[in-house]
Amino acid sequence: MGSGNYGGLFGNAGSNVLGSVVSSAMGGGIGGTVLSSIIQGMGSNVLNGQIGSQLSPTDQNFRLQQLGGAVHSGTVKQAQQWTNPQTGNTIALNPVGQQTLHSTTQQTCQNLQETVTQPNGQNITENRLACLNAQTGKWNLVH
Repeated sequence: MGSGNYGGLFGNAGSNVLGSVVSSAMGGGIGGTVLSSIIQGMGSNVLNGQIGSQLSPTDQNFRLQQLGGAVHSGTVKQAQQWTNPQTGNTIALNPVGQQTLHSTTQQTCQNLQETVTQPNGQNITENRLACLNAQTGKWNLVH
């Protein structure tokens, strides 16, 4: 799984895939409404990136739920790893460097590196940025 290029699927129908993922997230886990909001906020950046364009819908669903959970719980400052039991793909999210102050928004931000390792050993890596919303005290995945 994940060896095909799904860029066209997510590029042209990203909102349909995102809607499916959000509906799935509402069914359980962290707290449907909160997780749904987090996933919607980060969905297009995550779905259309280098990693997102190469994953199957099954892995996208799993990935968005895991990233949403990390953002919701505030654990973006800690290295984390998840393996999708349906496909064997492993997702790792690692902080890179120290937290910084975003020059435009004045938010505390953390650079992250997301890596997906497929069962065949192929890695796909993408850089992300999470920023702390001072009003809500929650992290947002902004890129």
